[in-house]
Amino acid sequence: MKVNLKKQFVDFANPNKQQEEIWKLMSVALFNLNHIHGTELNAEQKYAAYLLCRKISEHPESVDITSEEAVMIKNVAAETLSAGAYGQIVDLIEKK
Repeated sequence: MKVNLKKQFVDFANPNKQQEEIWKLMSVALFNLNHIHGTELNAEQKYAAYLLCRKISEHPESVDITSEEAVMIKNVAAETLSAGAYGQIVDLIEKK
């Protein structure tokens, strides 16, 4: 599925305020990922996170992700972001 992550987070208290772009924050989170849900990633999972980081960074406006990558993005967002930021990412992936 194609996902456009080249969007800014929306600050619900001030919707006109410039926010960080989603793709940048997710790329950094994936690049630095060591644990999900308190469990350390194995080498294969770390490499998958790295490859997904590169995929997002290279074409953030049109990222072609698998269902497994979508789950990884949502898990990383749940682990590293606030509920509001996490919800915006889920809405992008699930096209809500």
